[in-house]
Amino acid sequence: MRNTTTFRLKDKKKKGTYTLKRALAKIDGVQKYISYRPGASSIVDDDNKGSAARTKWVVFKFNNHKNDPAVELEVPKSNPLLLEFVKKHPRYGIDYEIYDKDAAAQKEIDFYDNVEKALRYIGDGDDNEVRAAALAVFGFGYFTETIPICRKDLKEKAHREPKVILNVYQAKDFHNRYLASLLYCTGVIKNNGTQTSILWSDTENAILTIAKGESGIDKLTEFLAAGTQESQTLMQEFQSRVERVGKKEKIDEKAIAAKDAEIAKLRAQLEAATKKPEDIKVKEPETETGNTDLSEAQAAYKAKFNNEVPVRYKNDLEWIKGKIVE
Repeated sequence: MRNTTTFRLKDKKKKGTYTLKRALAKIDGVQKYISYRPGASSIVDDDNKGSAARTKWVVFKFNNHKNDPAVELEVPKSNPLLLEFVKKHPRYGIDYEIYDKDAAAQKEIDFYDNVEKALRYIGDGDDNEVRAAALAVFGFGYFTETIPICRKDLKEKAHREPKVILNVYQAKDFHNRYLASLLYCTGVIKNNGTQTSILWSDTENAILTIAKGESGIDKLTEFLAAGTQESQTLMQEFQSRVERVGKKEKIDEKAIAAKDAEIAKLRAQLEAATKKPEDIKVKEPETETGNTDLSEAQAAYKAKFNNEVPVRYKNDLEWIKGKIVE
């Protein structure tokens, strides 16, 4: 068990000092001046009238720890007067707080756990899911952002402020908000030109009206959460249409891949049919290793010297080459 209580500045100050002086604080519900007087019986100035104890400033100092530098104050538990003064000073909780190493470590563990949870929520969804998540988290302004920007900003938010992501995904209305975002992203619905109504994209029939300055996503989220017969019917229709869009996209992807393969095959056939004879390389018949070079060297020797290669050197390729270059 530690024999001291550690107080540390909250602003992550890494050098210098910090000083606590006489201040006005609330003591038992009454505003009174307090100060630290070693040897006194109270931190309240009115209680120390006539006391020989002198006021002393309390100084936080830089600890210079390599792995955990900070400006802090170690107060021995054997000095309850100083402990009371530091705790009741009006700057307590504002400029500084009690620091516990294990508690600080647990706080960081909790933060990293939240980061992992937030990243799992975001996941690696398809383009429509990523954009819908961005709309649900950041608002309708992300409807015009590219998918890489949406994906990057979501993950960046998860790393820096995971609770923002968690609050959105764990909210009671998230399913409705996500569905509303997905409807816009998949093109099932859209706003009219004056941004006063939500329409079906295929028929342009009105679904809901939007007040001036109101978000279509907010309006749909609120409507779906109402739980009325109309909202439940509309939700079923929304979900059905989103599923049809998803299936159509998968079918389109397969069709595109098949068409690309067919085009590549036709292109290869066309290139083969239009090649000139001189472009077609005919593979030479294989011969025993070195025989072709030896025959060519013998012919070159005969051409130069008008005579056959001497019998003793007839199969000595290096000798023949040497004579040719002499």
